[in-house]
Amino acid sequence: MEFPHEILNAIFREVRIHDLANLAATSKAIKAYIEPELYCKMYTQIGTSHDTAALVGLLTRRPEIVPWVKALVVDEYHPYHTRQLLGIEMPNLWCILIQHEGQPVEDVSETEKRALNQNIVAQPKLLN
Repeated sequence: MEFPHEILNAIFREVRIHDLANLAATSKAIKAYIEPELYCKMYTQIGTSHDTAALVGLLTRRPEIVPWVKALVVDEYHPYHTRQLLGIEMPNLWCILIQHEGQPVEDVSETEKRALNQNIVAQPKLLN
């Protein structure tokens, strides 16, 4: 049975993000509809399995979600993983917010930073 997008949007707006992910697992059609919204804003959390390294891993393992990413909120500055993240071309990325207090999570040599900087790509729609 096919529902109009307006009805689906009204229903999905009332569902928590965690429950949307579970709902997406119930049907290929629902997954295809929900997944772009699940991945439009990506957040990292320092000291958890959702840090910048994990985000880089996810975007590398699942390149099909990269076009859906529109905003990144990164709560750590890891010189290596942040540069890796900026090396992934995200054609619809319009905002990156890196919010970190204190020293970088890990130190990386200047030589390694320069090598990683060579991989950073321009993000064509980035506004900030």
